[in-house]
Amino acid sequence: LTLIFGEDNMDKYEDLLERAIDQLPPEVFEHKRFKIPKAYSDIQGNRTFIKNFNVKNGTAKVCTTNYQEKTSGVICTGDKVLVYDKNGAKFADYTIVVFGDTNSDGKISIVDLGRLQKHLFELSKLGGAQGISADVNRDGKVSILDLARVQKHLLELTSIQQ
Repeated sequence: LTLIFGEDNMDKYEDLLERAIDQLPPEVFEHKRFKIPKAYSDIQGNRTFIKNFNVKNGTAKVCTTNYQEKTSGVICTGDKVLVYDKNGAKFADYTIVVFGDTNSDGKISIVDLGRLQKHLFELSKLGGAQGISADVNRDGKVSILDLARVQKHLLELTSIQQ
């Protein structure tokens, strides 16, 4: 199907679009979308505390990578946040990224620095959530700048913002 948009064809297209919209069910126009809550955090040294996470009209659970529920302990890169609606049906499944935590232990340590360095030297590959966590400056690529940021974080010269 090829559409050529001249003035006549554009009018026909707009008419066709209006007719298609008129045939949509009314539910399409209702605004019942889930809004991702903005989490406010407090950074103290190399720890980040989430202050205000809540879910309205439903519940949320934090789970390990293997979907085992966590009720205490440290949140790690690769952990999951499962959001359920008010009827208990799973609504969303989010993967947690702790920037700088490339080994998924919930801490930023010399081990993470080593893994990042190996990734940069192409001795090993960081993928998935761990690869995303290595991009601590969030510029879309893992580079020596990220390595320097982790070093500065470990020396407590700066903090990696979560």
